[in-house]
Amino acid sequence: MPIETELKLRGVVLERVRAALAEHGGRRLRPPEHEQNQLWDRGGELASGQRVLRVRRTWPSDATDATDTTDTTGGSGAPEQRCLLTYKDRPRSRDGVKSRREIELECDPDGAIEELLEALGYEPSFRYVKLRESWTIDGHVVALDTTPLGSFVEIEGAAPRGLLARLGLEDAEVVASSYPELWLEHRNAQDAPADMVWPQGHPRPSGSGQAERP
Repeated sequence: MPIETELKLRGVVLERVRAALAEHGGRRLRPPEHEQNQLWDRGGELASGQRVLRVRRTWPSDATDATDTTDTTGGSGAPEQRCLLTYKDRPRSRDGVKSRREIELECDPDGAIEELLEALGYEPSFRYVKLRESWTIDGHVVALDTTPLGSFVEIEGAAPRGLLARLGLEDAEVVASSYPELWLEHRNAQDAPADMVWPQGHPRPSGSGQAERP
């Protein structure tokens, strides 16, 4: 049974984390990619149990069309995409590290998966976007994320806290909240759209040398 174990941190400087990864033998898995995540639910039954059903699309960061405010199903003229369908159980959390069962499969980006979910009674519930750069080090995957809420690092693997000192993240803020919860807090503090999307439709480049936060 696949178990996801991850730690999320904010208030980070991605350029410094990237440099620390390279210094300590990390290897970049892929260049930065646009990521669009659509959560699905059926009358709130998943959210009420802290479960997740997500369709994720990714495409190269050098694509001219981020498509985060238009059609999400690909189609002619859209950049080449990968599509993943993911289900996550209710998490267990200890010292900010979340663990839960995760089931993931690759799907065709032609929009058929959305038609299937709609036929089963599911509806889109929340959408969030990122610019993600993925690294691997000591059997862990480290994601450097630029989001509309600022910069985040996610460490996935058996012992994510063991990497904090080497990556210079001892003082970073550990975040237990999900992106929907974080975005709701943000919306309560200031005027913002229902979904976590870029104001202009395109992300700012990561690695600016500053911790990004609204």
